[in-house]
Amino acid sequence: MLCLVLILITTLVFIRIVGFNFVQWADDMFVYGNPHLQGPLSVQLHWMLTDVTFNRLYMPFGWLQYSLTFLVFGLDPQAHHFVNLVIHLINTLLVFAILRQLLRITNNSNGGRSIDLAAFTGALIWAVHPLRVEVVAWVAARLHSYAAMFALLAFWFYLRAISQSPGLAWKRFAYWAAVVFFGVSLLSFPIALLFPVVLFILDIYVLRPARTRSGSPGGVAFFLEKIPFCIVAAIPTIAGLWGQAHAPQYGSPPTLAQFGIFARFAQACYVWIDYVIVTVAPIHLSPTYSQLWSFSPTDSIFIASILAVIAISVVTFRSRRSHPALWAAWLCHLVYTIPFLGLTESPHFASDRYTYLDAVIWSALIAGILCRRLQAPVGQRIRQLLATAGVALVVGTLGLLSYQQLRIWHDSEGLFLYVIAELRDHPYRAEIDHHLGIFYYREGRFAEAAQALDRSSAILPTPENLSTAGDCYVRSHNLPAAAARVQLACRMAPNNPAINLQLAKIYEAQGKLPLAEMAYRRTLELEPNSHDALLHAGILAGARGAIPEATAAFQKLVHVYPDDSIAWKCLGNALAMQGNPILAQQAIEQSLRLNPNQKDAQATLDLIRRATTRPEAQR
Repeated sequence: MLCLVLILITTLVFIRIVGFNFVQWADDMFVYGNPHLQGPLSVQLHWMLTDVTFNRLYMPFGWLQYSLTFLVFGLDPQAHHFVNLVIHLINTLLVFAILRQLLRITNNSNGGRSIDLAAFTGALIWAVHPLRVEVVAWVAARLHSYAAMFALLAFWFYLRAISQSPGLAWKRFAYWAAVVFFGVSLLSFPIALLFPVVLFILDIYVLRPARTRSGSPGGVAFFLEKIPFCIVAAIPTIAGLWGQAHAPQYGSPPTLAQFGIFARFAQACYVWIDYVIVTVAPIHLSPTYSQLWSFSPTDSIFIASILAVIAISVVTFRSRRSHPALWAAWLCHLVYTIPFLGLTESPHFASDRYTYLDAVIWSALIAGILCRRLQAPVGQRIRQLLATAGVALVVGTLGLLSYQQLRIWHDSEGLFLYVIAELRDHPYRAEIDHHLGIFYYREGRFAEAAQALDRSSAILPTPENLSTAGDCYVRSHNLPAAAARVQLACRMAPNNPAINLQLAKIYEAQGKLPLAEMAYRRTLELEPNSHDALLHAGILAGARGAIPEATAAFQKLVHVYPDDSIAWKCLGNALAMQGNPILAQQAIEQSLRLNPNQKDAQATLDLIRRATTRPEAQR
């Protein structure tokens, strides 16, 4: 019954995502625009099993789930979001099962109904918390929930392996099932890389009494049983390090001179405290945050974070005997989030999705506290009722916040506009304005695209932004604005043939033919076989009477592009103007063979034939 209620409430909070679209925020790179997830499945599998450079991670099972979803549902965004929801519902049930098993172990199976209710509450708070929105509503973030599903299965089997279950065979099966599921999780996405260390902490401070009662190994064997988990964790770690070293598109990690030890420690402390704060007060959540974009480790917020980490660590450590679960929870939080601290990244973004499994720690702590309250004597029933009312209020508030937070993930436009509003005047908004401009451009909304790209260029001008903005202005019939932006792009990237070609076409459209010819020649210096540059350079040369020059350009064009009917037609016209009707006729005939539906070419051919047959008739 409690499982059904969990599913119902969680579904009510998140069901609206089934109507969402893909967003141009990694969905294009990971899913619908991923070239490696197209073609025969055998080719896809080969790429999944061998590549570590596309995303700098070895995650074959992560890519496989996208591929299978694509094979079953195609590129239907509603179906992909439905899969997200189903995986989150499965994880919610797994969290419930884990919390119940933990409470049974720590309470020596005493408590019955109170254990179930406490586990239900902890799982529900975890499931509907606004920090879950990013993973549930974003298709590209399914990697996290999918990998978390196997990590949760691994943890559940581990708890079963150390519980008072009958039979040694079952314990061995549960243990090795935990190792296998942990491996599948890491090969889906390394969201639980330090899971063995978390198990070690829990074994020492939370699970030791249960292990003693169940006869689980102690002493040296206590450490040896973690070795298979460590070996499994080493595989994606080594592959990921190799991928980072061989993926030049991502750049090299910052050196210690660029990003010092103290700055890294300050960043780590900030992330540790920030994740606790947003768990307690999940407001102003965003797909990206700017605090760590550029910072000084001596800023007050970082000093305060360092002091907070030290203070909490001291207080929880000193109370480890009276409140071991509190110390264990804090220590697990510090350890689990190490891969997400950005210790080798600058700038780093402390994204909400990294809390997906970390939040299970706090849900377990809440469930443990609530379980004790529910087991209080009858005289404290009022306190129990107040606690229940408080929990209901918290769950309702979190669910409402999540429901509202979902709206920003509906489509790309809403997502980018929300992030821009949150960033305000921060320089990083240039990147988001760029994404918004590209979205508008692909939608054919060129005026809005130009405005967004201009805003981006005002903060951080790049040749790509300026060139795309120029194209938007061309399509909006504003040639002076287009020329101004592409000229600047050309000055920033003078050796870019595409931008030089773009500028040449704008000059030609403006009637500035000498400037256009210069830009076409520059393009051909950079890219000698450029189709458009050869074609337009030949046309402009013919227009100013330089027929031999035009003929030479068209001859090279048909040599490089022999199947281009336009190139053959232009060559035929140039040869005819040069006084070579035989070769002109042959060129036009070739053009018509490639494309018979050219009335102008047919008319030119008829004129050439009449001109060549008239002298014979006169003779």
